Amino acid sequence: MRITNVLLVLAVAMVIACAGVVVVDDGDAVKERYGIVGAMEEEVVTLVNNMERDNVEIIAGTEYHDGKLCGKDVVVVRSGYGKVNAAMHTQTLIDRFHVTAVINTGVAGTLTADVGIGDIVVSTDTVQHDFELVEIGFPAGVVPEVGRVNIPADPALITKAVEGIKAASPDTNVFQGRVCTGDQFISGAEEMEPIIEQYGGLCCEMEGGAVAQVCYLNGLPFVVIRAISDEVNGDGPADYDQFMAEMASLCANMTMNMLRAM
Repeated sequence: MRITNVLLVLAVAMVIACAGVVVVDDGDAVKERYGIVGAMEEEVVTLVNNMERDNVEIIAGTEYHDGKLCGKDVVVVRSGYGKVNAAMHTQTLIDRFHVTAVINTGVAGTLTADVGIGDIVVSTDTVQHDFELVEIGFPAGVVPEVGRVNIPADPALITKAVEGIKAASPDTNVFQGRVCTGDQFISGAEEMEPIIEQYGGLCCEMEGGAVAQVCYLNGLPFVVIRAISDEVNGDGPADYDQFMAEMASLCANMTMNMLRAM
């Protein structure tokens, strides 16, 4: 009987101890922490240089900069080009660093004459313009696991992005609208017109839709912020070479303005 009682006490103690650990873990998980994803070094260097860094962790050959930026807890990562890289590192931000929201920052090409080089686009939603399973019965653009074409950005993050940018840089043109994502550099009308016809949108780039899908499936809020570096009119590569670094830095600064407003 005594052995049974001792075992019972030990079992209860273990349950309490485990419960205590769960409470601590849950507390860490809900702490406000922003993951910031940029594809290129030029898109994250301004952010990293302004951080109070607590730690740099290397995962899959990529540096994750963990610290504070504009008074907020953040983890900044340079994902590399394209949807696979963006998705992989966004999921790592969620699983390893327990971020509570994701901001995707960088440059993009405009899809409309109303939005020009140096303007800022804050996403209302994203689509993947190169994803299509029409031949096997799905509507154009629908990702089966998501069940829809577009993924809406978080309204609160949209508001904070626009407010922060306008407050700090009132002369900057800020547009809200759809961001189109695909694994191609779109540089001419022949490539651009099918995207506009099918999806509309203000700009096109290579990562935002993937970040959005990962966040959507994990139930996390996100927003995409893009500075326009090139016009999709045949001069895209030349524009990109001339303006990319400047616009990447501009977008990073606009992202910091958003953080200051939060």
